[in-house]
Amino acid sequence: MDAARWFWLYGRLPVGLQNAACSLYGLRMLRERFGTTFRRALAFLEESRKWSLNELRAYQDEQLRLMVRHAYDTVPYYRAVFEQRRLTPDDIRTVADLPKLPVLTKQVVRERFADLRSRGWPRRRCLFHRTSGTTGTALRLVRDRDTQAWVYAVVWRHRRPFGIDHREPFIAFGGRAVVPLTDMRPPFWRRNWSLRQTYVSTHHMTVQNMPALVDYLRTRRVAYYTGYPSALYLLAMFMLENDVRLPNPPRMVFTAAETLLDYQRQAITRGLGCDVADYYGA
Repeated sequence: MDAARWFWLYGRLPVGLQNAACSLYGLRMLRERFGTTFRRALAFLEESRKWSLNELRAYQDEQLRLMVRHAYDTVPYYRAVFEQRRLTPDDIRTVADLPKLPVLTKQVVRERFADLRSRGWPRRRCLFHRTSGTTGTALRLVRDRDTQAWVYAVVWRHRRPFGIDHREPFIAFGGRAVVPLTDMRPPFWRRNWSLRQTYVSTHHMTVQNMPALVDYLRTRRVAYYTGYPSALYLLAMFMLENDVRLPNPPRMVFTAAETLLDYQRQAITRGLGCDVADYYGA
């Protein structure tokens, strides 16, 4: 059954069963994000914090040489680039040599998608997905199965110094279609008990719906909020304008996916009653 059919069926379930469905899917997310690879990656990232600048640069250049050799040997697009420019992998030894290669643009990814896939990587390890499209048109990409765990290891290297643990409950504000747009009534949040996550649909954060959302948030005690700066700013401004406070504010707010502007940071800090840390990754 394709994704559209699954979502059609999901949208016709009562809220309790939708929560259960989110939690079942969360089991898969839990394995992908926080398994053995995550723990090893996070341990490595924590250790590399202690490296000197020279050690970091040496590691960076070593990994670059391995990647360049891999691209030359197994990726048709890069083999053609090297041949056109009369280069060999030995010509790219350090980061300083990278200008010898062209910048990889989104247009090239769209036009040469098949030629950018490695011929030496097993298809069973490949996961196909698209970017969120926050800066324009969504981009089709392929990632290795371990990529997700490494991404979350980087995220949690950022978050852990703020005294937050990935096993604590949290509320996420995002654009995933956890609630059908045909139903704009509260509750427009769903529970993913596997990740200890409550997911709030930002598409439903209208003026009419904000009182219900704030009433719900006032009943919850969680470690942190995470989400788009624009959505968290709307929430914070509603609370400030209506003189509403959270009796149990989160210990931190983590923003991502958009640029966090100064006026948004100030409003979120005041409205939600905690500090804000921004994470913008690529």
